[in-house]
Amino acid sequence: MNEMGTGPRPFLKVDLDVEVCMDSKIDIAPFSTFKQRDNYILAVPETSAWCILDSQGVELAHEIEQTQNFGELIQATQRSPEDLVSFVHTLYCCGVLSINGKYVVNKAQFETYTKPWLTMLLLHLTDRCNMKCDYCYTPASEPTVMQFDTAQRAVATALRTPADFLLVIFHGGEPLLEFPLIQKVVDFGYEAAEKVSKKILFRIQSNGTLLDEEKMEFIARHYVDVWISLDGYQHINDGCRRFPDGSGSFEMILKKLELFEKVNIPLPRIVTTVTSLNSSNLPKIVLFFQKMGIKGIKFSLFFPKGRGHAKSEYTPKGLEVAASYLRIVDYIEQGKIFEIAVENLLQYMSNILLFDKIYPCLRDPCGAGLNIVAVEPGGDVYPCDCLNHPSFRLGDVSEDWLSELRASDVVKTLVKRSESLQCVDCGLKLFCGCGCPNRAFWSCGTIEKVEREECIISRLVIPKLMYKIATSPLIRKYFEEWRLGKEFEKVELEAAL
Repeated sequence: MNEMGTGPRPFLKVDLDVEVCMDSKIDIAPFSTFKQRDNYILAVPETSAWCILDSQGVELAHEIEQTQNFGELIQATQRSPEDLVSFVHTLYCCGVLSINGKYVVNKAQFETYTKPWLTMLLLHLTDRCNMKCDYCYTPASEPTVMQFDTAQRAVATALRTPADFLLVIFHGGEPLLEFPLIQKVVDFGYEAAEKVSKKILFRIQSNGTLLDEEKMEFIARHYVDVWISLDGYQHINDGCRRFPDGSGSFEMILKKLELFEKVNIPLPRIVTTVTSLNSSNLPKIVLFFQKMGIKGIKFSLFFPKGRGHAKSEYTPKGLEVAASYLRIVDYIEQGKIFEIAVENLLQYMSNILLFDKIYPCLRDPCGAGLNIVAVEPGGDVYPCDCLNHPSFRLGDVSEDWLSELRASDVVKTLVKRSESLQCVDCGLKLFCGCGCPNRAFWSCGTIEKVEREECIISRLVIPKLMYKIATSPLIRKYFEEWRLGKEFEKVELEAAL
């Protein structure tokens, strides 16, 4: 028997003095197992506790299911008490079993992460855009623009929630087309947040082509975060991300990145849309951006919405994306990738290593309507920027939509979504969040399904990451340095504000 349990998770206080004696009641939580090389991942769907065991360890875990106390376990297995105490203690520290009714984490404690506090407000400033990307999620319709009073009401209402901070994200279309509106909202937001003693953060999600020195000076002076869309090498990026005349955006964006150095702020994080055109090249794309000095990249899987509805051939294959993710993991372990945060993998690692699921888009229930709302240019409120179909409408900024948020049938349906999914008993569901309802809706026509390719990615990547976390110090170091960096960024920003 060669258990490889991860032991106490980082940043988690564990009572290591729990005693095990003959009459100690031991109870193992319902679990699933996943083969990984010559070992098995044992995962608990209820709390996301997990460990790695060999085949004998899995057999012993099943024996624990059939026994009432430690003395019965000794009789049933004919193993030495010393070996069994070590095994039971390891599983206890991993959170997969209780000793005398005590778990490292219980279900009631675990569920506290789903606080229904609004912390993210997405303002869809405009449908207008200076580009014409093949896969754009915005429909090709008459463009609309948000008015300041709409944005003002949205921000003021969002600041009424119990949360002590609010992140406001400007997106579109291309939000920089409405830069004077961004300036007014930022100024109003800081003033309104100060009156209620809350922190407010701002982010612009942009194609980057309209940045100039004047905009960058405002961004730097007001601590506005910027994420820029770029899909990799020039031939890959310019294959989809084009201007109306057909020319690509790559060279222009590279020139715009020089503006960040001029105002002495870090280069922006990159959002890369993953399509069938680049899904097999993600490791090289990460290395390319790392060499450029980019500190963070987030992969966004294409789904057929808006103009992209007619481009279903761009949907990436889950097997290809998973293979790319796992090659990136290998590169991290080999020390090739170390200066750039690959957000998707780090969010998986966070879910694997921490009981608190801090990412609203990677948990069950997701943050749509709980921690996130999106406001369309005309003032309609939706649970997410991409769940902006009329069937998910939550209200209008002119109404008291916040008070009714928890009681909304739309939000109730999203919260209970996983109960109707085939993954209800899957041991990985709390690590992947049961898939994105937005992707399910636009790919499958309903949120009561899981988009197949996304599920394939999670089922292949998560067990591998668990194994690497348990066996590779470099993988753990990559996560821990990123997490400490996040905390450092937070302290710096709070000091600046």
